[in-house]
Amino acid sequence: MRCPSDKISAYSIGVGHPDTSSWDDHRPKLSGIASRWILSCSATAARSATRPKNADNWQEVPGGGGFFWRCPDNVVFYDIYPTRIAPRHNHRASTGYADGHAAVVKVSTLGFQYYPGRAANGQLATGDTWLGFNGLWDERWKWDLH
Repeated sequence: MRCPSDKISAYSIGVGHPDTSSWDDHRPKLSGIASRWILSCSATAARSATRPKNADNWQEVPGGGGFFWRCPDNVVFYDIYPTRIAPRHNHRASTGYADGHAAVVKVSTLGFQYYPGRAANGQLATGDTWLGFNGLWDERWKWDLH
């Protein structure tokens, strides 16, 4: 898929990788998914620090659009291959959710800055067990499968 405002890239609307895409034996289950789970959004190669504190400051690399964006728990690849959600619309990103609604939001509202996070009980949260993590989520994350 391609965002009409991206005149250079072949792809510029992508899914979260690996959490919301399918590869290997992992398949997301759509039953019971809350309306806060992002299925697709503006995606690009981003020019930024590897783990920026303010995702609203990510800068799009011209022609760097992608068909996926990296979730923070995609550990090594998150840092070395920085495809990110693109705040290309007045410093906001177009997002599509699993329940079918869409919204234009600040990237900072999606929870990237809270990884690793804290579960409701205060324990360290690192995400999906199929990726080798502890199966606990931070409620501020909107990009993970919880």
